[in-house]
Amino acid sequence: MKFTKIAFLFVFVLTTTLAMAQSKNKAQVAKDLGITEEQVVSFEAINKKYAEEGKTLKADNTLSKKAKSQKAKELKSKREEELIGLLGQEKFNEYQAYLANQRTEKQEERAAAISELGLTAEQEQQLKAINQKYLKEGKTVKEDTSLAPEQKKAKGKEMNDARLAEIKTVLSTEQYEKFVAMEKEKRGQK
Repeated sequence: MKFTKIAFLFVFVLTTTLAMAQSKNKAQVAKDLGITEEQVVSFEAINKKYAEEGKTLKADNTLSKKAKSQKAKELKSKREEELIGLLGQEKFNEYQAYLANQRTEKQEERAAAISELGLTAEQEQQLKAINQKYLKEGKTVKEDTSLAPEQKKAKGKEMNDARLAEIKTVLSTEQYEKFVAMEKEKRGQK
């Protein structure tokens, strides 16, 4: 069971990192990797296809854990083959290095934030749970095709306000003020 969770976590982290990179820095990533806009569109289509197949696999209750794990490996392998076919081995390796660098940067940012806020282990776990909860809800809203873009944006704001309200109950006043300032800085707001 642990291996299956790790396999799904790996696929999730990979697609999430890519999604963040695409939505925030798509042009910069394309420039850094030297890929065309056409390749970016194909790249997104490949990742979307395998993300959907991964969701279907995860929801399939007819397969054993071992079978799911094997299928997850197969999906990962097929996805990588398609990406290598699209980008070439060298660009694919550069992309893998880019993802590894992004993960390292995120881990370092998280560690710095924990240190700067002076969080206890309990506060850290509570914040993690709150953020995971709203990340999951945000993903559900993002995937809801019945909502118009304005509705998604409004729901996103509502969820962020609720998230901040929950976080405020976990942190001291000083910690919360630092946290809000850090969030604004991270988003480039003043």
